[in-house]
Amino acid sequence: MKHTVKGFYTREECIQIRESAKDFSKSHSIGIDGKPKIDGYRNAEIGKASPLRLPDIAKHVLEFNSKHYNMILSGDLQTAVNKYGEGQYFDTHIDIVFNDSMLEQKQVRKLSCAIQLSDPSEYEGGDLVVRDEIMSKDIGDLHIFHAVTPHRVSPITKGTRYLSLIHISEPTRQAEISV
Repeated sequence: MKHTVKGFYTREECIQIRESAKDFSKSHSIGIDGKPKIDGYRNAEIGKASPLRLPDIAKHVLEFNSKHYNMILSGDLQTAVNKYGEGQYFDTHIDIVFNDSMLEQKQVRKLSCAIQLSDPSEYEGGDLVVRDEIMSKDIGDLHIFHAVTPHRVSPITKGTRYLSLIHISEPTRQAEISV
């Protein structure tokens, strides 16, 4: 299941989030040896920025969850801004993280939100594909889907694309019951 809220953010709000994003760092896939793999499944830059109108996002997330899954969502929110330049991409993946940091936090990601922060005229390529469906590229659109839903971002061939990400988690004890 997936859901799109058309025009959730205004163009001005998208620009505000992009301009507030900071601390971008290259993000590559990590191999079994713990070292970055330059040609792995991910090549993007990830930065920090707080989403705007979080209560409005929560309303849409809770409605989506209630309609499709009815999970207990009482965990943390993880937020980021992904920046994709020419040649950058994120191959097919799911948003469940299996590593020591998630085990230490006793959290598991349950829902993912992707908010388009770039106008489609600013870049080429960079399609967000969720379960083989190309999602809208309209600036400000909010896409919500289960964290185990396979998705990817195709390579950027021209320009730069920005995307706000929000992952909604729940404590592992409750997650084990609701899976």
